[in-house]
Amino acid sequence: MPNYEELYYIARNKYYQAIEERNAVQRKTAELQAQKSVLSQGLSEKQANLSAIQGKKAVVQDVLDTCSGILNNEFPAMNKDLLSTSDEYKKIVTSDSGVADLATIYASDIAGTKNGLEAAKSEIQHALKVLEEQMEAVQKEIATCNSELESVSAQLRTVGNVNAIQWRINNYYAEMKEYEQRWMNGE
Repeated sequence: MPNYEELYYIARNKYYQAIEERNAVQRKTAELQAQKSVLSQGLSEKQANLSAIQGKKAVVQDVLDTCSGILNNEFPAMNKDLLSTSDEYKKIVTSDSGVADLATIYASDIAGTKNGLEAAKSEIQHALKVLEEQMEAVQKEIATCNSELESVSAQLRTVGNVNAIQWRINNYYAEMKEYEQRWMNGE
């Protein structure tokens, strides 16, 4: 004949252990959900930051392209046109011995403007490099955040099934009550 008192205490211990397990799973799930929420929010912020940096980079790249185009295309053509105009002007007014050389007059202005544009181009290139470094850093942060988010999601999938534990709790409770009744009845 089974000892119902002993079976009752065994079932009661299993019941309390299952409750502790369920509570631990619920705490761990809540902790992981909070962590996942923080990581998701951080990821969204990092992605928005990356998008903003990419927008700035596109603007800076456009300015750099424009500046390079002026330096590489406009200035050589301008110098050629100025020399040609200066030669034409000299031919027209050859009778006047005090004819000014237009190329010489405007050369310093053109050189100053070109030097200013080259300095600006250098600063723009530096700004572009800084933005590229920022993009690289944010992309690394995004990759790290994605990795952490995947890890938390994997932990959430394996933390435990509260419904299955609750089913065990219910069974242990029923078992415990059955053994208690039989024990109290003196079986």
